[in-house]
Amino acid sequence: MNPAFRRVLAVLAALTLFAALPVTAAAADPDPALAGHWTFDEGSGTTAADTAGDHPATLNSGAGWGPGIRGGAVTTDGTSGFADAGAPVLDTTKSFSVSSWVKLDKTSGFQTFVSIDGTQVSTFFLQFRDDSRRFAFTRLAGDAPADGVVAGANFDPVAGQWYQLTGVFDAAMSTLSLYVDGTRQATVAAPAGWAGTGHLVIGRGKYGGNPVDYVDGTIDDVRAYRGVLTPADAARLAIAGHWALDEGTGTTAADDSLDARTATLTGGATWGDGVVGPHGVTLNGTDAAIDAPAPVVDTAQSFSVSAWVKPTAATGFRTAVSVDGSTISGFYLQRAADGRFAFTRRAADGDTALSAAVSTLPAQADQWQHVAGVYNRAAGTLSLYVNGTLQQSVPFTTPWTAGGHLVIGRGKWAGSPADWFAGGVDDVRAYPTPLTASAVAALAASGSWHFDEGAGTVARDSSANAADGTLRGATWTAGAAGKAVQLDGKSTVDMGASPAFDTGTGSLSLAAWFRTSADGTLVDHGDGYALGVTGGKLTARIGTVQVTTTGGGLADGSWHHAAVVLDRASQRLTVYADGDAAAVTSTCGTPTGTTLDVSACPASGTSTAAFTVGAGFTGAIDEVELRRFPLSAAQIGTLAGANQLAVDANVVRANTRPTTYGSILEDISHSVEGGLYAELVRNRTFKEAYQRGSGAGDTPVPYWSPLTSAGASGTYAIDTATPLNTALDRSLKLHADAVPAGGRVAAANVGYYGVAAKPATKYTGSFFARGTWTGAVRVSLEKPDGTVLASKDVQPVGASWAQQTFSFTTPSTITTSTDNRVVVSLVNKGKKTLAGDAWFQQVSLFPPTFKNHGVRLDLGQKLAAMKLGLFRVPGGNFLEGNTLDTRFAWKNTIGKPEERPGHQNTAWGYWSTDGFGILDYLELSEDIGAQPLLALFAGYTLNGQHVSQADYPQYVQEALDEIEYAIGDASTTWGAKRVADGHPAAFDLHYVEVGNEDWFDGSGSYAWRFTDMFNAIKAKYPQLTVIATTGGLQGGAASNTSTGVRPDAADDHYYQSPQWFTDNSTRYDTADRSGPDILVGEYGAQDGRPTGTLAAAIGEAAFLTGLERNSDVVIGSMYAPVLVQENQSSWPVNLIGFDAGSSYGSPSYWVQQMFSSTLGKQIVTSRLNQGSPLRQVVNVTTKAGRKTFTVKLVNPTGQVQTARLALTGVTAVDGTGTLTTLTGDPAGRNSLAAPAAIVPQTREITGLAATSKLTLPANSVTTLVLTGR
Repeated sequence: MNPAFRRVLAVLAALTLFAALPVTAAAADPDPALAGHWTFDEGSGTTAADTAGDHPATLNSGAGWGPGIRGGAVTTDGTSGFADAGAPVLDTTKSFSVSSWVKLDKTSGFQTFVSIDGTQVSTFFLQFRDDSRRFAFTRLAGDAPADGVVAGANFDPVAGQWYQLTGVFDAAMSTLSLYVDGTRQATVAAPAGWAGTGHLVIGRGKYGGNPVDYVDGTIDDVRAYRGVLTPADAARLAIAGHWALDEGTGTTAADDSLDARTATLTGGATWGDGVVGPHGVTLNGTDAAIDAPAPVVDTAQSFSVSAWVKPTAATGFRTAVSVDGSTISGFYLQRAADGRFAFTRRAADGDTALSAAVSTLPAQADQWQHVAGVYNRAAGTLSLYVNGTLQQSVPFTTPWTAGGHLVIGRGKWAGSPADWFAGGVDDVRAYPTPLTASAVAALAASGSWHFDEGAGTVARDSSANAADGTLRGATWTAGAAGKAVQLDGKSTVDMGASPAFDTGTGSLSLAAWFRTSADGTLVDHGDGYALGVTGGKLTARIGTVQVTTTGGGLADGSWHHAAVVLDRASQRLTVYADGDAAAVTSTCGTPTGTTLDVSACPASGTSTAAFTVGAGFTGAIDEVELRRFPLSAAQIGTLAGANQLAVDANVVRANTRPTTYGSILEDISHSVEGGLYAELVRNRTFKEAYQRGSGAGDTPVPYWSPLTSAGASGTYAIDTATPLNTALDRSLKLHADAVPAGGRVAAANVGYYGVAAKPATKYTGSFFARGTWTGAVRVSLEKPDGTVLASKDVQPVGASWAQQTFSFTTPSTITTSTDNRVVVSLVNKGKKTLAGDAWFQQVSLFPPTFKNHGVRLDLGQKLAAMKLGLFRVPGGNFLEGNTLDTRFAWKNTIGKPEERPGHQNTAWGYWSTDGFGILDYLELSEDIGAQPLLALFAGYTLNGQHVSQADYPQYVQEALDEIEYAIGDASTTWGAKRVADGHPAAFDLHYVEVGNEDWFDGSGSYAWRFTDMFNAIKAKYPQLTVIATTGGLQGGAASNTSTGVRPDAADDHYYQSPQWFTDNSTRYDTADRSGPDILVGEYGAQDGRPTGTLAAAIGEAAFLTGLERNSDVVIGSMYAPVLVQENQSSWPVNLIGFDAGSSYGSPSYWVQQMFSSTLGKQIVTSRLNQGSPLRQVVNVTTKAGRKTFTVKLVNPTGQVQTARLALTGVTAVDGTGTLTTLTGDPAGRNSLAAPAAIVPQTREITGLAATSKLTLPANSVTTLVLTGR
């Protein structure tokens, strides 16, 4: 765990609503006005002009000039470089918007592109976040360091790629929105705006009064607007050229982009019908084209182009879009000579090597089809999409710049126009970035309504058609994916009329999710087409062709998916119910299986009526999709969330390991000291300095304060002249000048962020004391006002040190609280005034503990409930320390507590009494039922230093002694010491690890450090598995740093975004089985603070399915960090949160518990259908001829999914099983205030068989336990 991971700025999107909040203002703001615009086109000097106002930006010494995406750009060095506009520019109490093009040189560390300084923090951060590794638009509630609200992106960016970011603050609606490359990523509820009086700065942020988050990369075209940019405005900022071709008359075509490059119709180009908007162009295939007066995109960089095309049957090459070079086109988006669509490039400006991504099937003549070509320079690929579906990606690594015009309708070859397109073209777009698959799919849609607004009366169409719907009496409800519309039989959603809805005699795909218990129409477009449900059966109509499915049962109050697809090329019509093609009856056509031959059924999808959702329908409708082309069965399955999981019980992939699910215990964020170690008194040995930022306790004796009753006088101080022993080399001196009868002089301890007091609870304590005080000594648990909850008088002090023990029980009438203190008092119980001195050392108080081993009860119970198989102790940077003298020196942590000197936990900045020593770590492993994994200090410290090879043998011996302490018998030196310390039996130790994250040591010393320790351990303990901290599949130095000899296993650590974990669920499927085994010794999805969100847990669950599936090579996994004291968090995302009085498990905690409690004995072969978004693993335990299967399924999508489970290798399956599901708002998390907001729900499920269908909620983790034979 890297100690340089600095404190994050804000908690990730617990309030994220994505599109579930309106983006239209309730009280309309004025149209946004450009308040500042910095193009950075100067190229020299230190001033960047503001072309929209009078706020030129000054570049400091760490900023320079470089090429941008729109001319020049500013480069910043990541350490000090930025540009300062000299004024706030914007009033951030009101609505505003900011935008910027950015290109990162690295995707780590917080990096802020645009901000405005407050006194302590920036008023907003348009940024890249290190905790999520994604772009974000962040605001804090006020001008002070605190958690904030984040509108975060939903993908992981890559270095070296340009992105357009737009952040919008809508004061009227109190929302923040983030757009990336023109696509809205998230809308979140925002705090009220506050004014930053500092300057607008480009390239850094501000936090804690200091400049932070310097950008390592390039920034271009920064704009600041007064007011709210609309989605269309944001899209316009990200596009290089857009010709809608809707003019219908004249010889010019307007460009809707910021550059407004009007194109000219040439030759025989004429106007015709379009597919997006009322018009398109018709090209004659001989001399007709449309010429834009610039290249529009730089073909040497990443770019994308798209168009709707309707080719005729004319043969030969036919190019829809290109950019002229000197000799040839820089690219060709075309129909090739073989009849297939292609995105083609040549290696240079001439007849050179060709690279082409081509379509699977030929282009259809006289049918509208959407084509898009994407060049991704960072990936070195050309990709072609047809009708929103990726056809092929091919390598292309020799980009060059074509400097001529962008041309619609022809290419260029051998210096002359060529490849004239024949047919219709509409809605041509060019982008200076590589479009994502989802962005291309949206361009290909004729209508796409997700209904995720959640408020207001507008349902946005995310397709290029932009036909937003109006709710007429409909309301909002939870949907199959996000939100949905609720209809009452009279209400509707009206999308109006649009040419895009009129499919004519062409192909058609129409789909929707619905939930109902009645009949009604889901979608209709007058006499053009309709989709509905009657008697639990689906009905569909295209023109006069009416079909009804033969199967029913869909009006059951659950979510179902309906779709109809008409393919005019094959003259086949298919209706799908929940992703499965359904048999139908019809008024026209010939059924063949589940398809209907409609070649004899002329029908038109054109109508003058509006496109309407929900006419006469009672229930909920979601995710309505319209396409002017036939979707494949697989694409319908994707829309329907239909998946197939095949399980073969006869084929065993691997035996599982009891160590599969584990954890690491590192003393970070007061996980142990002030947390798991149940000691209530902070600074009990008076050796601790005040920890900055730890609240109350910044006193002459840290965390202790003096108290005197009325009429009494006295002092307190640390006295180094009166030590208890050499380990505890000081004491607390309480001096009483005069204490009248009934009075006291005392010292009060504030504990670790409070002291928990519970009713009817017995507390036990002790202290060492000596002195001249002749009165009583009292220990009490008190409120801040002096109210005593419980107390105990102990024997008076004597001249020599002596230990006093005591206990007291709180009354049953008190309420649980944490605003208490532990008070040690010199009390005068007599009648005469007293004076004297008393010295105290190791003042201790414990509540009841887990298995009476000093562990806080609730935290010990939570660890035990995780059913961990492996527990790494003591883990992480705590083992190493910043220096040799602050490492975890295990021999200083055994024996009597008063003989332990303690040490400064330099890794995380606070004192460790070492009251919780190596024996306690090992005993805790035993108490929670886990095997310990003993972490051994290996001579390297966090300051980057390592011991010399000459001095290293003593550390090797220290490790051997530690192992002997753990497993040696009473005849050994250190085994006998363990027996004397109260643990006669050897611990169940099978794994040791040499060091921690030694890839940070760039000296190469780990090769001999690991080798020497490995050989010594193997010589004495050959049965142990010795793990290296490098050499696995983590990547970079973590994989490449040499271990010298081959280890038994290697330790990988991953702190990444939830999406990364989902994407890497198959990471170990292809791991080398002949190499070392793998321990994933630390992992945690970085989303949420101070504990993870459901999204984090889902990503981790996806990853864990892969680790369990690969149990033959993966020893186990360990979430880190496991515990966080929420008042002093040192790491952004943790498993279990606690304060002085209570604790809770995060969603990630519940995933661990769900998976560890259902770990079978063997992994059987299981496969999902290709393209399934689900993640899975299946295990089995066989006993007495019966097989108990656990199917673990993760749905990381925002949509309901189904999984059809097909189980082979069993003769029968019991009809009843147990289904456990964890689901909810992906941005949600548990907390001290709401500890059970997201917890698993378990229920009995019936009707199971060898083939069963499961419904998986959006954003969910599911386990199904079933039995067969």
